[in-house]
Amino acid sequence: MAAKGRKINLAGAHCTQFRHRRCADDEICSAGSFLFFDKVEIVEYHHDQKLDAPSGTALRTKQLIEEARTMPVPIHSVRLPGLVAHQEVLLGLPGGQTLLIRHDSNNRESFMPGVLLAIAKISEIEGVAVGLEHILFTDI
Repeated sequence: MAAKGRKINLAGAHCTQFRHRRCADDEICSAGSFLFFDKVEIVEYHHDQKLDAPSGTALRTKQLIEEARTMPVPIHSVRLPGLVAHQEVLLGLPGGQTLLIRHDSNNRESFMPGVLLAIAKISEIEGVAVGLEHILFTDI
């Protein structure tokens, strides 16, 4: 196994700030699956009007995985009409084994529960909180 790292709880940690971010790959982060695969890559897909590439969600996912691994994690960005927001984390091992974790937001309504939760809790937050996990999994 090429990946080594400390045991960490990253559940939902890439759901950054209180903008339109997703809890896309909680399963991979909470299970630490990426620690046991030789290669990890991120592919993010968004509508063709999105100006930034890679997305903030993909950058945050990359940051969290790289904090636990010693290998860099490439990001591939796709901008096409008809998409809203999608992210894949692909993990691979020699010998033909792969694991794909994918999140799809097919409409912007899917972002609203996190936005509403952040609005409800904002008066309880001191300083800057990056990530909905601080609201979901702590006593904020």
